[in-house]
Amino acid sequence: MKILMFLVVLLLAACGKQFDSTITYYNEVPVENANITCTVYDLSSMSLSKIPDFDTIPQLKIGQIKVDQLDVLDTNNSQQFSKFKNSFASTLVEKFGLSCVAKLQVDVTGTHKFSLSSDDGSRLFINGVKVIDNDNLHGTTMVESNVNLTAGTSIIKVEYFQNLGSKSLMLLWKEPGGISTIIPANRFLN
Repeated sequence: MKILMFLVVLLLAACGKQFDSTITYYNEVPVENANITCTVYDLSSMSLSKIPDFDTIPQLKIGQIKVDQLDVLDTNNSQQFSKFKNSFASTLVEKFGLSCVAKLQVDVTGTHKFSLSSDDGSRLFINGVKVIDNDNLHGTTMVESNVNLTAGTSIIKVEYFQNLGSKSLMLLWKEPGGISTIIPANRFLN
């Protein structure tokens, strides 16, 4: 852990930023500026083949973290999945789950294309409706869905589970007339 903290301090210094030991950083964004809240579950006691019903296993909840975007990739190297690591870092190697919720600012009414890529399973809900089901055990797989949204605020929820081996989770969108991109951090509201 001391080595990881040293690397964070070194990275921040290289970027001309000062390290504040009272703040946990994710993608160089202080946690208080990150607007996606992820509840983390320790699933090491479970035999997994799909996302569990997180509402029925509150005893496996080990904490919450806040992140700025859902854009992590790890090719069998848990050090690179550091966006979802802080005080419970040692449990986020294998067999864990995430339930991430955020308010999404939608600027344009129309059809938005969402893409959810993960290894292992993931699902996307918008305003309580499941719009992408990318569940089950698999390598990195992307599933897409077109969703009609009205300008304003929408609530999104991404559920994810990692069993064994490589891990990844990425949420992208394409606004009407736009290009496909990772949803920018400034679109997630407090």
